[in-house]
Amino acid sequence: MYYLIKDLQLFLNHDIKKVVKELNEELRAEQNRLKVETNQLQTVWKKIENHVLDLQRTLSGDVKAKNICRELRSAWEDSICKAIELKDIRLQNILLYDLTEIDKNYEFYKHLISKYYKTGVVSVTEKSFLYKENTEFAIHMKILLDNIFDNGALSLSEEQFGELAGRLSNVITAKEYYYRGIYFYQQDPIAAGKAFLKAYEMGYHQLAESKLIELYHNGQTELLGKMAKQMIPVANYLWGMQHLEGKKTAKGIVNIKVAAVHGYFPAILVLGDLYHKTYKWKKKNRKELTKDDVLPLKSLYKSILEEQPDNSLVAERLGYLYSDLGEERNAIQAWSKSKTKNGYYECGKIYQYGRDTISQNLERAADYFKKAHDRGHSKARYKYNQIQNWMEKNAQRYNDESYESYSEVISEHTEKSLFEKIKKLFS
Repeated sequence: MYYLIKDLQLFLNHDIKKVVKELNEELRAEQNRLKVETNQLQTVWKKIENHVLDLQRTLSGDVKAKNICRELRSAWEDSICKAIELKDIRLQNILLYDLTEIDKNYEFYKHLISKYYKTGVVSVTEKSFLYKENTEFAIHMKILLDNIFDNGALSLSEEQFGELAGRLSNVITAKEYYYRGIYFYQQDPIAAGKAFLKAYEMGYHQLAESKLIELYHNGQTELLGKMAKQMIPVANYLWGMQHLEGKKTAKGIVNIKVAAVHGYFPAILVLGDLYHKTYKWKKKNRKELTKDDVLPLKSLYKSILEEQPDNSLVAERLGYLYSDLGEERNAIQAWSKSKTKNGYYECGKIYQYGRDTISQNLERAADYFKKAHDRGHSKARYKYNQIQNWMEKNAQRYNDESYESYSEVISEHTEKSLFEKIKKLFS
């Protein structure tokens, strides 16, 4: 339990927004790395492109030379595909222009992509031409420019794009890996899982995550650990829960924390519950509680209530935290919103005697005890009857304008020891 407390304390004192910011910076760094790789390819190509035609002409009968030219062209096509995936229009245009200078067969793609990004409209004739092309580069273009086929006579289904990806000998981009997963989804779930994982790793998050979770629920349980390593929030949550159920607390908490940092709400709820248990344990074992023990959990509960205003359990727990901090008005507000038997009962206790800046109010106390009783609190009926007796026997003094202290009212109807405790509390 000590390590659980320490681990949770470190997490809840950490700036979650800072962690998310760092993750976003890592993603941007990865995108920049891809751009650098593409630019490096461009630099290499610049050095050799002036010699490619001469090489083809001079060594037209040399099979090895032809293979070299083919590999160079393939690498250049790969760079174009990466530029399209990165939505780097300037780089796309540069690469396609240079390639078109060497081979006029690329003129169509240069025109198509330029028109697509300028107008967002592609003619049926152009769609048909692209649809009929079966070269490797044409298949890349069909998949990467899939929005072209979103509607109209040449609309393609996800399965049809999967068929296209299945024909690729060289999968380059995240989208192609995703459609590759679609291709294998029914026939080879393991291969599909690998493809979706690769797509997610390369930035194709939402759709790839959805398919991975589908595969997991369909029996591909070995995927869960791999998904967790990719920091897919729902996978970290499920993986963490499995570890917690298996009494592997440290691994469980780490994965729950990762999911929570990414904003996965069920993980935030579980984390709140774990920290609440830790908090209760420290109180039960008379460990000294400081604001550092209370404030992080209070912040976590408030975040939960922003998403789930009707979460009565969290509202009730927040009330107890406010009370421990001495914020009685906030405690009453939280307990009232919780609408739980314990919440109403605690509100009644505060108004029964008064506390800090909260004045005694027997009518409110009775009302709260009645609500607590109606919801099944075992002690609330006794408290309600007790206050009714007080109010009946002391009605005149309680309503008298000269009345200055509630002590006269309760002294006749409270055990001396309890009365002395209350006097010390408010002295």
